[in-house]
Amino acid sequence: MKSTNCRARCLHRAEKRILSIIISLAMLLSITAGLDFSAYAATGGEIVSYARQFIGYPYVWGTQGPNSFDCSGFVQYVFKHFGISLPASSSSYWNYPTYYGTVVGTGSTANAQAGDVISWSGHVAIYTENGYCIEALNPDCGVCENKVNAHTNGMNYKVIRINGVSAEPIYSQKPSNVKLSLEKTSFYASEHITYYCSGNDVSYYVISIYSDKGDLLETVRVNPGEYCTRYYNPGSYIAYCEAFNACGKTFSNNIKFSVKQRCKTHSWNSGKTTKSATCTAAGTKLYTCTVCGETKTEKIKAKGHTTVIDRAVSATCTENGKTEGSHCLVCNAVIKKQETIKATGHKAVTIKETPATFKKSGKTDGKKCSVCGKVLVAQKAIAKLGAPALSKVTAGSKQFKASWKSVKSIDGYQIQYSTSSSFKSGNKTVTVKGYKSTSKTVKSLKAKKKYYVRIRAYKTINGKKQYSSWSKSKTVTTKK
Repeated sequence: MKSTNCRARCLHRAEKRILSIIISLAMLLSITAGLDFSAYAATGGEIVSYARQFIGYPYVWGTQGPNSFDCSGFVQYVFKHFGISLPASSSSYWNYPTYYGTVVGTGSTANAQAGDVISWSGHVAIYTENGYCIEALNPDCGVCENKVNAHTNGMNYKVIRINGVSAEPIYSQKPSNVKLSLEKTSFYASEHITYYCSGNDVSYYVISIYSDKGDLLETVRVNPGEYCTRYYNPGSYIAYCEAFNACGKTFSNNIKFSVKQRCKTHSWNSGKTTKSATCTAAGTKLYTCTVCGETKTEKIKAKGHTTVIDRAVSATCTENGKTEGSHCLVCNAVIKKQETIKATGHKAVTIKETPATFKKSGKTDGKKCSVCGKVLVAQKAIAKLGAPALSKVTAGSKQFKASWKSVKSIDGYQIQYSTSSSFKSGNKTVTVKGYKSTSKTVKSLKAKKKYYVRIRAYKTINGKKQYSSWSKSKTVTTKK
């Protein structure tokens, strides 16, 4: 009640000054009242609102509602609700757009408004807002709302403003919930003051600003609802707005605010950090005048990085290494990136074969890394050389035949015979080359003479001939 009396008192004092404004507004209202809104069947907002209630309905080719739609059937059904006749053929919109309205854009929704038709070659949809359209897309999506410029049909489309659709809504009542607001109610001289107007069913606003003495300082029409100004004279002020549409106008609340003079010499406090500085980004500190309350902001310099060296790591035969790098101790940001040094790989050298002898086993060739010592090809064991044994000695006329099983990996055999069982004297030796031989006949012997016979193998290793041990002897008596 108090704000209403204040507004009445201010208006009474400024009656003569605003008389001309009232006359102008009356003329504007009379002009607005004379417009023929009946030329439009619907507003774009009404069309979009009606179309959205079908989101989720199924897509069925060749249907025009009410329970299912294809793309052109959906557009036709929505506009038909408002008495606007459109075809149920997507090619009609693409080929003959001017039959149904005006093309206001191609490949762009910059000029599109709610209720426009978006036409592709083979598809059609209804534009909603903010680059989106509502459409009967396909059997998977049904009726849905999608972004126009991300559409599967591409950027080649036309925006058609349909005849009978108005951009301005048709209001059925005066504006409601009209409100005027400020960010704060205390300002300094020359500081920007922004007024915010809000309400329902509003075509435009008119803001009026008075001094505390009732003098009208400013009247301005605002659309869409925000106005910025500044005052240099200290004092108290009152502001309110009026919201207009074709049905009439509605007053907002009154707002009182003050403007005060800045200090000639500020007395700043010690300040408060509002944003801490980091290694790379500056911070801010807010200072407040202890006299007038004005504030100022100062930057705090970025601290810079605290560098820590990341040591280099040498590459090994099997593992990658790294070059020297660095990072920040505080924020852990990489200052100098460590580069990867590829593993060197093994350097193979041959492990020489150890030949097998008649006394010891040997080993095959192998390989190892000369750097890390890892065995790359393991040596395999070679069994020690075998010793032959006589299987039988058969007597013949002034001769005998010694038989044995062959021994692999040797060079040959020696057969020794003697008339002494201890082989201490009178020994004679016969050499048989090749390991495959399995018998030898010794001739030119004495008839009816008893001989002791034994055998051993030999092999040349590293230039030296080595022998196996002698086998057990066998006796044989030659024939006449």
